Amino acid sequence: MQVGLIGINHKLADLKLREILAKVCDKRFSSIPYSDFQHILLSTCNRTEIYFSSSDLAETHIKILQILRQEVSESFDKQLYSFFGLDCFIHLSKVTAGLDSACIAETEIQGQVKNTYEKNRIENKLCFDLHYLFQKSLAIGKQVRSSLNIPKGLPDFEDALFEIAASHVPDIRMSNILFVGASTINKKIVSFLEKKNLCKLSLYSRSKQKWGIKTENNLENWVDYDIVIFGSNGQNYIISSAPKNAPKLVFDLSVPRNVDPILSLCTTLYNIDDVQSDLCIKRENLYTLLAEGSELIHELTRRHLDLFQQKYENKLKIAAMIA
Repeated sequence: MQVGLIGINHKLADLKLREILAKVCDKRFSSIPYSDFQHILLSTCNRTEIYFSSSDLAETHIKILQILRQEVSESFDKQLYSFFGLDCFIHLSKVTAGLDSACIAETEIQGQVKNTYEKNRIENKLCFDLHYLFQKSLAIGKQVRSSLNIPKGLPDFEDALFEIAASHVPDIRMSNILFVGASTINKKIVSFLEKKNLCKLSLYSRSKQKWGIKTENNLENWVDYDIVIFGSNGQNYIISSAPKNAPKLVFDLSVPRNVDPILSLCTTLYNIDDVQSDLCIKRENLYTLLAEGSELIHELTRRHLDLFQQKYENKLKIAAMIA
């Protein structure tokens, strides 16, 4: 398969350089045809890639670099990556599957690749190699997503805490949640839960901060909540006993701890290490799925490349018979 690519993405370059290259590529490769090679420009917020096909890929690679150097004064060569043949096929398949995205397994990229391909297919007479590359990469990306069900994004601390909480209460969206302490970690969790459309959130803080949620003025009322998340800067236990009707679930994210561990005898208590341990397991599971996805892409691209070669050889045989 006579295909190659030159690209830049979020992994290798900062936003400023990506902006410069995106503008240049839009100017020189979005609508201008070249007589000695065909190309497709894929440009998103996190990547700009030029996929090309010609009889001499090395010469085309040099020409594209020369075009870019004419337009960009900053040094950028070390931030670029290039792939050819099977490696190009594997890369685009990973892109369409979301395995190469800043937010792992995001779904928007598949639509962006498809729209870019359809636009070029309609406006330009693409060669068989580029047609095959994009068609099969889109199909492989879809197959990898559906077969492995890779979760979107790399899980973080808030994800782990949310899933722990959701597993302990019948409906977390109906749960009354109290935050004790206006700490940075509590503020991040509040923001995360608000994005999950949880609205029964309250804050108890001696600093009288509000964060736009309900204010709890009496810490003794903590027992009236379904979930309590401690994250204050206290140096000693602020909760050392609990009645029989203690909340179903308590998180103590403070160091030193806010809650006496003895409360684990009457309620479900997680400290920050417990949540971190759960997060590590989730990330390990995700990395395992990513490895499986990458292995599946290698297998499928090689299979489709063999099919491509068979079709190409059949075309040569038919052309020879006609001649």
